[in-house]
Amino acid sequence: MHILNPMDAQRYKRMKSKLAEQGCPVVAASGDDVQFLLAFGAEAISDEYGIMHLGDIPSASAFFEEIIHFSQLKKYGILNSDDYIERAAREVAANRKLLRHGKAYGFTKEDFEEISTNLKYWEADFRKKAGVPYDESNSKREI
Repeated sequence: MHILNPMDAQRYKRMKSKLAEQGCPVVAASGDDVQFLLAFGAEAISDEYGIMHLGDIPSASAFFEEIIHFSQLKKYGILNSDDYIERAAREVAANRKLLRHGKAYGFTKEDFEEISTNLKYWEADFRKKAGVPYDESNSKREI
């Protein structure tokens, strides 16, 4: 898959190397993993094993979001696949951090638009599932 807005190649290589030193390997998806990401509708995904992404170099927004999710995993534990409130809480926290630090992360206008759209979705999803807005909950998942 071709990524429309890949991050700077040198920056990606430096960050990938630093993440590997911290126990978070970063790999480009291949084979069935590509189909999994496409079916999931994701450019990248993180789990307890590291970060996997589509393309040779991911977009900065996708890469930084997965770094945040990997950090959340280390701080709050592995996400149970059927804990929808926890998932929404982590997504809200991650998207808010992306917006706060997006300029420093080198995001484009399109990145900011996508993150804003995602944040609105996850805030509404959290409220629907938890019965209260994220800011009024005890489910804070910031890093």
